[in-house]
Amino acid sequence: SAATTDQGMQHLEGGWPKDVDVNDVEHRLRYRRKVEKDEEYTKVVMSLAETAIHALKQNNALDIYEDYFGTGHSIGAVNTRTGTSGGGGLVSADGPVGGAISRESSAPSRSRPLRVLNTYRNPSMTPDEISENVTPVSSLAWFPDNRRRLCISYANLSYQYPGPPADAWIMDLDVPTPVMRLSGYASLATVKYNPKDPNGIAAGDVNGLIQYFDVRKGSVPVDSTHFARSHRDPVFSLAFLA
Repeated sequence: SAATTDQGMQHLEGGWPKDVDVNDVEHRLRYRRKVEKDEEYTKVVMSLAETAIHALKQNNALDIYEDYFGTGHSIGAVNTRTGTSGGGGLVSADGPVGGAISRESSAPSRSRPLRVLNTYRNPSMTPDEISENVTPVSSLAWFPDNRRRLCISYANLSYQYPGPPADAWIMDLDVPTPVMRLSGYASLATVKYNPKDPNGIAAGDVNGLIQYFDVRKGSVPVDSTHFARSHRDPVFSLAFLA
């Protein structure tokens, strides 16, 4: 049998040379200035930053909602792949869309496999609702300036769907948390950024109305078409005139 023992340690202050008085604030500041002037200081910090960024990207790619060992419903996703010229967005739907968005890096050659950077889920839905495909993704719109943001709309296009209107969300591609909610009069079937004013977003809903959002003025529409002069069917696509 192996002998075991319990041992504790109290860590109060560490990493300081013996000639530095850790209780003297001025003494510690002088030593820090001395270290920061060293040529190796910047190299070490950059090396540590690369390690931290690598770990953060791994955390963003982890799907904490996936059922790894169960036999539940499979969750479809819309994969957005950056184009080889300029980082644009090509959207491809792989199977039934279950309210989840994944952004993958481009792979110009077969030797570089694609990897998922982030997984975006509808913040208004529970994991069970997402797996049952209650309100699928209906449209995607890239932010026109730097393509670092993505507007995602959700809509159930079933005839006389009894559920409440689904909100659209603006997502940041660097973090998996939503930036802003867009609440229309009905579920939005399509969304489109104004190419001349990135603060403006036009949307077509399932009732045939065209709504216009200004992100500077809140999450509700600032203008909308009238029912009597709108479409009779859901608006699936729209475009701004040049």
